[in-house]
Amino acid sequence: MVQRTQNLLEANRKLRNEMVLRQRLEHEVIQISEYERKTIGQELHDSLGQHLTGIAFLGQALAERLSGQSPGESRAAQELARLVNEAIVMTRSLARGLWQTPFEAGDLHSALDQLAKDTARRYGVQCRFFGEHGADVSDDLVAINLFRIVQEAIGNAIRHGKATQIAIELSPWGEGSYRLSVRDNGCGIAIEQMDNSSGLGLHIMEYRANVIGAAVDVQRNCEGGTHVVVTEKYWS
Repeated sequence: MVQRTQNLLEANRKLRNEMVLRQRLEHEVIQISEYERKTIGQELHDSLGQHLTGIAFLGQALAERLSGQSPGESRAAQELARLVNEAIVMTRSLARGLWQTPFEAGDLHSALDQLAKDTARRYGVQCRFFGEHGADVSDDLVAINLFRIVQEAIGNAIRHGKATQIAIELSPWGEGSYRLSVRDNGCGIAIEQMDNSSGLGLHIMEYRANVIGAAVDVQRNCEGGTHVVVTEKYWS
């Protein structure tokens, strides 16, 4: 009996150590992911963006030189410069999406508000942020992962749900904790995805929520669309 008790205690100790190790590794994975996102975003903005800017400048200069000699070729050069300028805008938009974190905007409240504005402008949808006064998250790791969950939910709503209206809300949830939700008017998440969690986006959101000790609930609205809700399990 004593030996059995000791074996159970030892098994519990090993299980606790494995859980601590897993949580530490999950945190490191998230930190590495954020570093890589910033690195790629910076390279897009600084390297590729500058390279495209140079090509656009040369294209415009060529169009001006050809304007008096060959109007047709001049128009072609102007069209080339226009297309390159469009590529610059898209590159900067991608870089901003990869690079942006809550801390560049000052806090999670401000970052989500800016994300809503960027989404509305970029995709031509109605996207608004509703944040109650004083509702914010002070923990950096929690804020980053909540922000990324919202990004994923918005991407799913637009790409798969074909949503035209998206509402993001950050509000108090009990003493010292918060509730974050993303609601859209799209076609709604597929039933098989809800039952089997087969979608990669859902797995990513669940993983990020688990890292910060939160729970994510993805629901299909009765009137259509999807509702993603993140609530605290043990973070504040």
